[in-house]
Amino acid sequence: MSEHTPGPWTVDRLCIQAPDGNVALVNLARASDADARLIAAAPDLLEACQMVWKMAVAWEPLTPGDIAEVKAAIAKAQGR
Repeated sequence: MSEHTPGPWTVDRLCIQAPDGNVALVNLARASDADARLIAAAPDLLEACQMVWKMAVAWEPLTPGDIAEVKAAIAKAQGR
C-alpha cells in the first residue's frame, strides 16, 4: 500500500490541494461538491479511523479531544 499525501487538504472551485502543493483537479461535470469534500477529508478520516482503531485494540477510552477530532473529520466530509 502506498503512502498518501498528508492533509489537511482543501477544496476550492476547481481543485483539491494538499499542503505540499500537490493538486488534484476535479472534473466538475462528473464530481459533486460532496465528492470533492469527501476526497479533501480523506486524510482526516483516515487519521481518525486509525486513532479509534488503536484505542479500541488497546481498550483505551476515547478522550473528549479524540471525540472532537473524529467529529471534525466527519463534519469536514459533510461540508459542515
